[in-house]
Order: sequence, then C-alpha cells, then structure tokens
Amino acid sequence: MVEFASSHATTKDMNSFESWMKQQGLSESSVKKYSSAVSGPLTSWANANTLFNGSLTDIEELMVFDELSSSIRNLPIFIERNTTGHGMYSAALIKFAEYLKLGNPSREQALLGEAIYPRSVSPHEAWSNTARRMVKTAQQTANASNGQEVLQTIKNKHNAFPSLEVFSQHVAELMERQKFCCAITGIPLHSDDLPSGDDEMRASLDRIDSNGHYEPDNLQVVCKFINRWKGAGQNAQFLSLMGTLRQHWGEGPVKKLI
Repeated sequence: MVEFASSHATTKDMNSFESWMKQQGLSESSVKKYSSAVSGPLTSWANANTLFNGSLTDIEELMVFDELSSSIRNLPIFIERNTTGHGMYSAALIKFAEYLKLGNPSREQALLGEAIYPRSVSPHEAWSNTARRMVKTAQQTANASNGQEVLQTIKNKHNAFPSLEVFSQHVAELMERQKFCCAITGIPLHSDDLPSGDDEMRASLDRIDSNGHYEPDNLQVVCKFINRWKGAGQNAQFLSLMGTLRQHWGEGPVKKLI
C-alpha cells in the first residue's frame, strides 16, 4: 500500500482545514476538537483497521473521503467512542467532508476558473499534471477500499501498476488516445490548469468494470460529472442509458410532463 502521508503535508492540510473552520465562525475550541479528531483518533482507527494508509487530511477528493467515512462509521470502536463522545467524531467527519466540498483551495480555484498550475506550463505538462492528480486519487481510493470485511464488504480496488510514475504515464497516453475527450460522452475534457475550466468537466479516471482493479484494460477517462453519475453501475448499462438520453434530446427540447 502506497503512503501519501508526510508530516509537512499533513500539517499544511490541517492548517487549511482549521483556517476554513475559523472562517465559518466556529469557536477556537470547536476548531481544535474537530481537527484533532480527524488527524488523531479517526486517522488511527482507519490505519489500524487497514482502511487507509496515511492521514485522513491527505485526502483531497470528496468521493474518496465519503466512501472511507462510511467504512469508519461501521467500526465498533467508532460506534463506541462516538456514543460516549455525544456524536463528536461523527460531527468531525461531517465537517471535514464540508471542507473538501466547499473549502478545499484547489477546488475553489477550479470553480473560479483559476489555474491550479502556473500559466506558463505547456499543454503536455498540463495533461501530465492532470494524469498525476487522477492517479493520486485512484491510489487513495485503492488504499481506502482494500477488500477488508468490517461490518460490510468493501470492494477491493487494487492498483496493478508497478509504480505511480508508470500509472501516470499510462493515464496520460490514455487521454491522448481519447483525443482528450470523455470516453463516454465525447465531451472535451478540461485539464486542471485550464484558466476558464469547469470543475465538472475535469478529467476523471474511471474503472470500466467498477468491480475490477486499476489495470490497463479496465480504465477510461471521463468527465468528472459522468464518473459521479455512473457511480458503481455497469459500463454497458450506463452507455445504454446515455444513448437513450441522446435519442430523446435529439428529438427536440425536453418537454415538461407536469
């Protein structure tokens, strides 16, 4: 299992989380309580039960955190401590999820159409950076779902690539083969550094078979919103549904039925 945690990154991310909570008007005691819960016990429980390797504060994608959060909530130690703590750990998970959704600086920049990387970056570098970001998210997803049975079975999402660099190179080449368009809709993808980019159009790595692993023949790059819509559904079924939508919209504007 690859580790992303480092003391510098964790401190930086936690400071961002704490700053965001202060901006939301939380008291100093609440800020410390929630940040300590996420970086301390919640992280320790996730690590001890091999749900995740590293600090929870290293997670940058809301979808990854939501899945991990659900698994943590099913741990006996969480249920016990959350009850005696009057829901404090549950509240901390909710608050960090809100931060990832609303307060993550990289997300805010994307929503505002600002460049995440320097504007002097070349198109090749831009897509390479985008590929590395997707690979990091994929690795975090794999770390968070290793097939362990807690009170439910968590899908095993192993990474079959020998290194993150090889994985990133494969994803970059995959986007090029797709002509930098969504594999499902054909919509042009937005790289992370695009100044006028739309966060929902950002490139997102998808497993064709949601029950399969991160391996060469099971990957495609789609728009972020398409990945969210597809969820854990079957690729063929989703393609069929999208085809139905295309056919319907091709007949003219959608009519209200009510």
